[in-house]
Amino acid sequence: MLRRSTGFKNALLGTNAFSAILANCYINIYSGTQPASADSAASGVLLMTITADGGGLNFDTPSAGVIAKDSTDWLGTGIAEGVAGWFRLYENTDDPALASTTKARIDGQIAISGAEWNMSSTAISVGSILEVYSFTYGL
Repeated sequence: MLRRSTGFKNALLGTNAFSAILANCYINIYSGTQPASADSAASGVLLMTITADGGGLNFDTPSAGVIAKDSTDWLGTGIAEGVAGWFRLYENTDDPALASTTKARIDGQIAISGAEWNMSSTAISVGSILEVYSFTYGL
């Protein structure tokens, strides 16, 4: 289930655009079940962090109510063995391991099908590479 943090909702309802709120953000992939709230501290084992050339991720200009990843390569390298269960998209100034009601976060489930992020395989191993070809968010 897609869950948005209080900080993300407050920022989006203010004067900030999605692409500004989450400029240079990161995505962590964890094992296990996602927390009940995106305000909660991360749970499970951190399997991988998705970056763009080692830096933050950015988005293109929205179109038809949807915003997509920019043209940079979004890549992650496995740092632990496990099965991907959920992800957290978070601000670059955030520590997703801690609880926060002020930081912008979006959590979602990972599965082979029927989740917010569908992967051909949810198995992550140390050193494995994951390239994100497509990532969109819509209202």
